[in-house]
Amino acid sequence: IASGFEWRAGRRVNDDLLALDAAQQGALAAADLNQYGFDPAIAPHRAAEMARARIELASIVEAFGRVATRHRPVLVEGVG
Repeated sequence: IASGFEWRAGRRVNDDLLALDAAQQGALAAADLNQYGFDPAIAPHRAAEMARARIELASIVEAFGRVATRHRPVLVEGVG
């Protein structure tokens, strides 16, 4: 779950995800790198509330499962 997206050169981007994507060197599909993205640069649970979005843990667990079957170890970033 990432928050703090902005538009640059016609693309919606997040600096943290850009850094993670560069570090993983194409090993993961974008859908497995991040499940939810919110524009405000605030705590993701608050951004989800503002967007009236429901974060489903099942989709996050499924993405983790896809990654864990192909890669060991798996590093999961968490903050907040």
